[in-house]
Amino acid sequence: MLAMFCFPSRAVMLEYLKKNLTDEYERHFLWVPVLFGLGIGFYFAVPFEVNAFVLIFLTELLLLMIYLCRKRQMHVLFLTCILLIASGFSYIKLYSVYQAKHVSFVQNTETIYLKGKILRTDSMPSGKTRIWLKNVSDFENDRTGIYRISVRQKANFANGQCVETVASVMKPSYPLKVGGFEFDRHAFYQGISAIGYALSGIYETDCDAKEGVVGRFSDFINHARSNIASFVAKTLPESEAGIASAILVGDKNLLSEKQYNQYKNTGLAHFLAISGLHMGLVSGFAFFVVRLIFACIPYLVLRFSSKNAAGIFAIAFSLIYLLLSGTSVPAMRAFIMTSVVFLGIIFDRDAISMRMVALSALVILILEPYVILQAGFQMSFAAATALIAFYDIFKQKGYFKKHKGVFVRVLYYFIGVVLTSLIASVATLPYTLYHFGTFAPYTILGNVLAAPVIAFVVMPFIFLSLVLMPFHLSAPALYISGYGLGLLNALTANVSKLKYADMTLHTMPLGAMILITLGGLWLCLWSKKWRFWGILPIVSGFVFYAFAKTPDILYSADGLTVGIQKSSDELIVFSQKKNKFLLDVWGQGYQHTNLIKSPQKYELDGLFCDKNMCVYQDVLSFDLKGQISLDGKPLNTQKNLGGAVYLRQNKSAKHLSVRAQIGHKPWN
Repeated sequence: MLAMFCFPSRAVMLEYLKKNLTDEYERHFLWVPVLFGLGIGFYFAVPFEVNAFVLIFLTELLLLMIYLCRKRQMHVLFLTCILLIASGFSYIKLYSVYQAKHVSFVQNTETIYLKGKILRTDSMPSGKTRIWLKNVSDFENDRTGIYRISVRQKANFANGQCVETVASVMKPSYPLKVGGFEFDRHAFYQGISAIGYALSGIYETDCDAKEGVVGRFSDFINHARSNIASFVAKTLPESEAGIASAILVGDKNLLSEKQYNQYKNTGLAHFLAISGLHMGLVSGFAFFVVRLIFACIPYLVLRFSSKNAAGIFAIAFSLIYLLLSGTSVPAMRAFIMTSVVFLGIIFDRDAISMRMVALSALVILILEPYVILQAGFQMSFAAATALIAFYDIFKQKGYFKKHKGVFVRVLYYFIGVVLTSLIASVATLPYTLYHFGTFAPYTILGNVLAAPVIAFVVMPFIFLSLVLMPFHLSAPALYISGYGLGLLNALTANVSKLKYADMTLHTMPLGAMILITLGGLWLCLWSKKWRFWGILPIVSGFVFYAFAKTPDILYSADGLTVGIQKSSDELIVFSQKKNKFLLDVWGQGYQHTNLIKSPQKYELDGLFCDKNMCVYQDVLSFDLKGQISLDGKPLNTQKNLGGAVYLRQNKSAKHLSVRAQIGHKPWN
C-alpha cells in the first residue's frame, strides 16, 4: 500500500519520458519556434550583453557534442533543444548589433533643423499629426534612424514627400516604473532614433537622393494606404470611418479613446486589429467570388480548375491586404496561415494544423525577433494555438459532421461562435492581465451579437470596396459596410454600459505569465495524456498572480513624484506638477489614481509631514524636490531611473530600481 504513495524512481521517470517523446516524434517540430523564442526571451532577460565569441564557442561545442552523442537518441534530442535556445539567443544578439548601426539615439534634448522624407503620418485624436521622417539630415550632417515629430495641427502631407522644419527632439524614454514598458527598447527595434515636436511649420522641399526599388515600393504602398484612409474619412461619418480605416489599412488614428474603450470592454478589441478574422473572411470571400464567376462562365469552368484559380486569387488578394494593413504581426501570422490553407486546398491537403501555427511563428521570429515581447504576437498565437488544439480534439472524436436543416446549422454556428470566443478569451487572458491589467467579462455576449454583422455585412462589403476602389466605384459598398459598423458601434456602446463591463485588475507579474505560457504550450502541443502535466504550471501561475503584491511605494527618476498605494485599487500620487503620461503608466492596474500636490494637507495612515519633509511608515522620507531617502539612506534617483519599494510586516523594505531591472543593453 505504501508503494502507491511513493514517487517513481529516476529510471522509471526517464523511461516514461523516453516513451512519450518517441511516441510524439511527429510533434517535435512544434517546439522549434518555442525553443527558438525562449532563446530570444533569455536575451532580453539577461541584464548585460554576452560576448559574441562566447556564443560562437557555445554553438560549436553543442554541435560537437551532438556529433559525439549521435547514437544516443535522448542525448541528441536534449542537446538539440539547448542548441535551438542558443540559436535564438545568438540570432537576436546579431539582430541587435545590426540595428545599433542604423539607430543612434540623441543624447540630450536639442532644437535642430530637420530635413527628411515622410515615411508615414499618424492623425491623433487630439488633433495633432505625427510625422515619421527617414533619410534625415541636420544641415550638412546625415542622421541615422527615423525621427518621429508631432505637429500641433493637422498636416496634409503625402507619404514619400520631402519636408523641412525646426523641431525639438529627444531620445525615447526609459521605463517609467519597475516592470514597465520599455519605450526606448521599442523605439530601438522600430528604427526610431529620436522623438519630438515641431517648433515651426512643415515646409515642402526637394529630396536630395533617389530611393531604390524597395524604397519606392514602400512609398507607393504607404501612399496608397494614406489615400484609402483619406477617402474613407471623406465618405463615412467619423465614428464609422475610424473603424473602417482600422480594418482596411490598419490605421487606428481616427478612433477616439472612448470608442476604443467601448470595443475593448465588449471584447471586440481584436476586431480593430487586422488578424485571422479579417484575413480569413476577406480571402474566403475572394475565393467564393472567383468560383462563382467560373460557375457562371462555362468556357472557363470546362477548361480550368476553378478551385485552383480561386485559391491563387485568394492568396494574391491576402498579400495585397497584408501590405495595405501595414504588415502588423497578427496580420503577418494570419497571411502565412491563410496562404498555407489555400495551398492545401489547391493540392488537396488538410492545411489547418498545429504545424501551420508553428511555421508561422518561426517565420515571424526570424523576420522580426523582437516581436516576441509584443502583446499582439503573444495574444495572436495564444488564441490560434488554443483554438486549433481544441478543435483537433473535437475532430478526432468525430464531432464535426454535416448536419441537415437550417435550424440545426444556425444553432451550430452560434455554438461555434460561443466556443471560439470562450477559448480565445481564456487563452489571451494572461497576456491581457500582464500588458493591460484589464478584463472584459462580456466578451462572449459581444462576440455572439457582433459575429453575424461582421461576417455578413461588414467584411464582404469591405472586400468589395477594396476591389472597386481602383475604378472609383467603391462608395456604395463602403456605405453598406458603414451601416454594419454603425450597428457595431451601437452594440459596443450599450454592452459597455453594463455593470462590471470595465474591470481593472492588478497587472500580472512576468513570472506568472511565463509559467502559464509554458503550461499552456505543454497542454496544447502534445497529444498524449502527459499533455495534462501542463495544468500544473498554469494553476501555479494563477496562484502566483493571486498572491502577487503590487509596490507599496513608487518614485520617479527626478525624485519629484512619489506614489503610495492606499489600497488594492487606489494609488495616491504626490507631485507639485502634473505629468498625465506618468500618471497613466503608474495608474495601470488601479481603479483610482489621485494626484495630490501638497502632502502636508492630505491625511494618510502612516504619513507624517512637516514644512520641509514627509515620512511614510518610518521607512521612506521625501520632499518632492528631488530628495528621497529609504531607511535613512539617500536614494540616487537619477542613477536608479526611478524605482519601487515593497514594505514587509517587520517594517523593513525591499527596494527595486528600474536600472537594475533593465540592465545595460544597446538601447539604454
